[in-house]
Amino acid sequence: GSLTGSMTGGGGAGGSRGASPARGKGSPATGGNGAPRGVDAVGFLRRMMEAAAMNPRSGKAAGGTRVAALEAISGLLCDPVVSPKVAPWSHDVLDLCKRSLRSSGSGEPHYRRAAVDAGCAVLRASRDAAIAASAHRASLGIQDDK
Repeated sequence: GSLTGSMTGGGGAGGSRGASPARGKGSPATGGNGAPRGVDAVGFLRRMMEAAAMNPRSGKAAGGTRVAALEAISGLLCDPVVSPKVAPWSHDVLDLCKRSLRSSGSGEPHYRRAAVDAGCAVLRASRDAAIAASAHRASLGIQDDK
């Protein structure tokens, strides 16, 4: 299933690991009122950024954890629903990509590729946001500065 349809911005423990399943109506993926509980997109992004920035020699970073985290970040930024919610983190993600490229060794081509892909995803998301904002301003009759 797709995670993107159920992601919501903002804080809260709605999608946290320690949250207990909802009681009452609906499935465990819904709140007590039957509405989708969602996932905290910003919290997920922050956890993925922490995983991508781990020391490559640590036990937690074994098995491609850092690559998977960068790929998850790219996925968030490429999703049209979620990317506006994580857009304020674009600079931090670009900085993470830069640090990832600097710290990657010669034996980590997949990690370097994932860092480049995440950086490209930031740029595409920024471009899409600018186009959407321009279209919204045009629909309101506001002229773009040129």
